[in-house]
Amino acid sequence: IQQSIQQGSDDVAKETSRHGNSSLSSVILFEAEKTRQILLVIFSKYRAKITMETMRSLPVFFGITGPSFCLAPDAFNPPSSHFDKNTSEKFKRRIDLNFSFFITNYAAITAGTSFIVILLHPKMVIYCGVLYILWKIHSIIAKESILLVFMNQNIGKYLTIEIRTRALYLMTIWVVVVYCLQPVFTALTLSLLMVLVHAVMRDPKQVENGFVSVGGKMRSYRENDSDDGNESSGSEVMV
Repeated sequence: IQQSIQQGSDDVAKETSRHGNSSLSSVILFEAEKTRQILLVIFSKYRAKITMETMRSLPVFFGITGPSFCLAPDAFNPPSSHFDKNTSEKFKRRIDLNFSFFITNYAAITAGTSFIVILLHPKMVIYCGVLYILWKIHSIIAKESILLVFMNQNIGKYLTIEIRTRALYLMTIWVVVVYCLQPVFTALTLSLLMVLVHAVMRDPKQVENGFVSVGGKMRSYRENDSDDGNESSGSEVMV
């Protein structure tokens, strides 16, 4: 009788462990899917604005004019030639206008810079690829409840889903800190520097035919942008 009771207790423990692992795997998959959905929402917010139709040509982006393809003398000017109480507002307005008008170009600069930095760090690519494969295998094993059998032994009793998940998280943190942190910081810094310099210095008045939608409202691309922003030149830019 005692042997039967002991066997029944072991069966209950195994069943509880199996359901516990299944529940944990469901939580892991749910969190991964939730993270993916959040990233998709953030990306879709800007994807509608970042299209080939809003990609500005190089002459417009750099202010190149004439048959000699030289920079126009008024293509790049600071928003204000002196500091006063409206200087910060002029800088902010200039950046907002240029970001709205050149957002696709800025995205292309960021993507190109990131691609070049990635090519300069092949170890990061290799380790990220290995991590992706390990996480994919782990996800499939957890979703399909596949048993881990090695030499006729179920090693899943020792390498549970929780242990494997923690190990993968530790590996991910190690790869991010050691191999990804510096390249990502370099790519973002270079991209931000180039984009901000252009957004601050590119004079909207030099761009022909310009209206830009900012905050859902149609605004003149050059409106109140710099010290002489109130002067009208009759030029407008359509977005």
